[in-house]
Amino acid sequence: MSMPEPSRHLIAAAVTASLILPGCGHGFHVRETRTGEWYALSTPHVRLESDAGSREARETAWALEDLHRALAHVFSSCPAGALEPPEDVTLLAHEEDYAAVAPPNSAGFFRPAESGLVAFEPRVILPARSGASRDAVLQTYTHELTHRFVERCLPDAPTWLAEGLAKYFETIRVSEVDVLVGAPPYRFDVAGSTTVRGDGLRFERIDPEGLPSASGVVGLSREDFYAARLDARVAIAHHAAAWALVHMGLAGPDDDLRARFERYLAALRDGTSDPAAALEAAFDGVDLDAALAAYVRTEPIRTRVPYARTALGEPVARRLEALEVDLRWGELFARLGQRRDARAHLALAEQSPALEARAVLVLASMSSGIERHDLVARAAAIAPESRDVLLARAWISIEEDLGAEERAAILLELSSLESPSASELARWADLLRLNGDAQPALALSQQAVELEPWSWEARASLALSYASVHRFPESHANLERALHLTSDHLPRIAAQLERLLARVEQLAPRPAGELPPTGEAEPPEAILDMGRQPIVEVRGSTGATLDARRFGGTCVGFVGTTPAAVLDVPVDTPAIALFAQANGARDLARDTVLVVETSTGAVRCDDDSGGWPNPAIFAQLPPGRTRVWVGTYERERAGTAFTLTIARTRALGREPLPSVCGLPDEAGPTHGPVVVGARVVLGRHTPVSGRSSDVFHPIERSTNWMPEMEAFVGREATVTELEGRDGAGCPIVRVDADAGTWLWRVRDMSRP
Repeated sequence: MSMPEPSRHLIAAAVTASLILPGCGHGFHVRETRTGEWYALSTPHVRLESDAGSREARETAWALEDLHRALAHVFSSCPAGALEPPEDVTLLAHEEDYAAVAPPNSAGFFRPAESGLVAFEPRVILPARSGASRDAVLQTYTHELTHRFVERCLPDAPTWLAEGLAKYFETIRVSEVDVLVGAPPYRFDVAGSTTVRGDGLRFERIDPEGLPSASGVVGLSREDFYAARLDARVAIAHHAAAWALVHMGLAGPDDDLRARFERYLAALRDGTSDPAAALEAAFDGVDLDAALAAYVRTEPIRTRVPYARTALGEPVARRLEALEVDLRWGELFARLGQRRDARAHLALAEQSPALEARAVLVLASMSSGIERHDLVARAAAIAPESRDVLLARAWISIEEDLGAEERAAILLELSSLESPSASELARWADLLRLNGDAQPALALSQQAVELEPWSWEARASLALSYASVHRFPESHANLERALHLTSDHLPRIAAQLERLLARVEQLAPRPAGELPPTGEAEPPEAILDMGRQPIVEVRGSTGATLDARRFGGTCVGFVGTTPAAVLDVPVDTPAIALFAQANGARDLARDTVLVVETSTGAVRCDDDSGGWPNPAIFAQLPPGRTRVWVGTYERERAGTAFTLTIARTRALGREPLPSVCGLPDEAGPTHGPVVVGARVVLGRHTPVSGRSSDVFHPIERSTNWMPEMEAFVGREATVTELEGRDGAGCPIVRVDADAGTWLWRVRDMSRP
């Protein structure tokens, strides 16, 4: 059924509850005393930790930095600074160590950023190998690095394009004067085993008859593209077709196809259209299936891009202490869900005073209940001012919706952080939203996305903020982006985001459909002349013959075949407000809906704009006859008595404006004389204390105010929607003066 505040606690709790690290251990990794020592080395774009010895670690850091610079040189144009963040890399010297954490038969793998009780940075884990095997490791690293570039520069890239670009760029080779691009990782002749060429590049032999068509591969969803991994041959075919499409678009001999592909990439960079629509527009009139089938039978062109290779300075290096290494192992095993291994290493890391708080928090991330709380409290006692502890406390407060006093203390500390990260801004926004300050929360979520547009956490926070102010299309778009950014690396988070997306889709407008039949004749006594009757009340009972979704648009619920009222609207009639309310009903039976069909055939519907559970519509109706239906959200509530109020735009009467806050969601109408169509003077919000929809959690000094609202203070405006109550339980509305952008508290308004 419809909801008064459909996202504030439900969605926040759902997202937060999904991010606790899973796992049950399998196998047990014990850190042994190695002859080699661990080093941490930093270049401008690489942070490398390795036990492969100082010389090999240094050479690997240089090689990875060289690849980063070369890839940034040949990659498509990106927003300023998008390619600057350094990549975290672990290089493992011992095969048994690598085998303890890596997928079988891999030459490296990637762990994405994760944010829960503890925040983990993205990290690439590589084995230290020599000869052709080392070339394969560097090829894997370049593949994963391309994925990071795609996330930051082409965040809307569909899966086929992201994988195609990663395969295309993974084979780059850097010289002193140029970068070789386009060397094929596939040979389209007869399917067979993997071959390694003399230059160290691997390629798979593939029968071109087994490739999917271009339309087939671009039509695959993320799940279907990666689900093919269950069948190695299908997986290779999907990746090979994606690579061939990208190679044809970037390096093929057809100038027109290359120009079209560049327009497609530009549309994705600009975010100007849906990826599928952008592809269709760019390749309109082109038979991509035929072009791809012909292309895979030609010799791929390799391109040499001029490149001035710059001298690489000596990496900044330091030796890692043994307990630091234990902390790294503990974090990695925790992320992989191998609890037994993680606990063994974290128990050692706790012995270092400098590492103890972080180790305890990682342990807490694998715990639950009282143990989890005790561990967070212990970490807070060890390092109360550390960012890790502050973020963990914020996470607990958001996940469990703790008291306002604790939330306020955390908010104060978060606001004092210098150069907050996207994750910190997102948690700050989540706390504000739970505290009833939806609009400041929205602003902070927007800042988090501006700081890291590729952060799924920032996108999810922005989606929740939009949902909290009932901007569901924007919420839906950002949830889709967050889901896309989790890719297949974070399946549990992706599954939770999918559930949230389905919930928001229920609230989004539906496409227009066929109008229901006219039905019974309209009784003359129900025809109202709005030129002579500035305000009228119509009483009746709801029917449930028609599913209102048949009207199209945002229509929900069920109505009868006979309209509740028919309006004759003269020319130049002012805007008209319609408000319906169930008479004496309780619980679900109060939830009424409105359907309005104008003389032009246009349909307007509403469920809760009059303040849940009452519908309201404010509109400038065209001249002629308008029909109005009143129904109920649920079919079985047919026969509910209602009062329909219809009025031309009017000023407020003498009834006092309500100043109450702290109202629960189930409270009845509380807007007093402030109805849809009423003229009001906007006022600056004043701080209030109250209670959220959960009566056990007080709200303290909430304002729900943004500096941008200051420009509208003192202006006259017409109420266009009654939005129920904000997080502090204050009745709120939208008005025409700011085009419905902000939520205004009734308590701070006045009469014109």
